[in-house]
Amino acid sequence: MASALVILSAALLAGCASSPPTPDEPTEAAVSLSPERQSRFVAATGECYVDDPTGEVEINGLVDCEEPHDYEIYYAEELPDGEFPGTTKVRESAELICAKQLPVFLGAPSAELGLEYFAITPTVTMWDGDGDRGVSCAVTDPDGPVTGTLQNAGA
Repeated sequence: MASALVILSAALLAGCASSPPTPDEPTEAAVSLSPERQSRFVAATGECYVDDPTGEVEINGLVDCEEPHDYEIYYAEELPDGEFPGTTKVRESAELICAKQLPVFLGAPSAELGLEYFAITPTVTMWDGDGDRGVSCAVTDPDGPVTGTLQNAGA
């Protein structure tokens, strides 16, 4: 499963470099985005997204969690300041963070519910250029889109 998470993280990182919409362009977002959110991709706890057809994560995929969605951000944390520790180290740290927080969010182990998770991590460019140390953890149902939050789904 760890290799699947790395692959998912790598695919998601490609979307992090995508150009977000300008303030004048319409988005699919059901929520207003701050100027910081419009300038770069930042996934926040409690947000839900739909994949674009290429499977990349894009800010245009932000939807209200009551709408059908592919994944939900269930936890976010900043990694410690310092020099970029390398992609592998960032992904390993993110995976540990996300694995620890998922059962807290779900109220049960994800395996019991058939759900999967992945981490969205900063690239070296985001780390060094933007000072972005943020890790966002996402949960998804491999059987397809979900309507409503998955919080406490196992309770």
